[in-house]
Amino acid sequence: MEPDDEALVARARGGDDAAFRALFERHHRTVYRFVYSMTADHALAEDVVQDTFVAAHRSLGAWRGHARLSTWLYAIARNVLAKSTRKARANEPLPEIVDTGRNPEGSVLDAEVAGAISRALVALDEEKRTAFVLKVIEGLSYEEIAEITGSALAKLKTDVFRAKERMRELLADFRERR
Repeated sequence: MEPDDEALVARARGGDDAAFRALFERHHRTVYRFVYSMTADHALAEDVVQDTFVAAHRSLGAWRGHARLSTWLYAIARNVLAKSTRKARANEPLPEIVDTGRNPEGSVLDAEVAGAISRALVALDEEKRTAFVLKVIEGLSYEEIAEITGSALAKLKTDVFRAKERMRELLADFRERR
């Protein structure tokens, strides 16, 4: 049976590099998915994930176990991303087309859908995009999102509602063409 996050953190705090590697392996994909959903930039998402885990390693003592480790990592990733985007306010690129092994028509459609969703997400203001991604894409509870963002539950619920409405508006033209 694999050790839980608390046991791995305890071992990593004691200098066990293999325990920290296990934490990285367990959580890097979800952190990447969150950051990529926020940026639509593979390279930036990879950089932010690396910086997130470096920061997490440095501050393992700060995690008290009152929230899930993944919630703590999302909060770190959000802060790292905010610092990163403050440094470079460049235009956010659209996602690259990835070969899914499907027929060309299916791949083009997948890329069109991903591009439309990415453009719509990037059009949301940062607070609504964060709340939307964490709730709708990552499936976190409002309480977990509040812990990550420091926002009140009522504000988060409003942000998610407004983000959903805005996404519907932004994707309406795309849906009508289908």
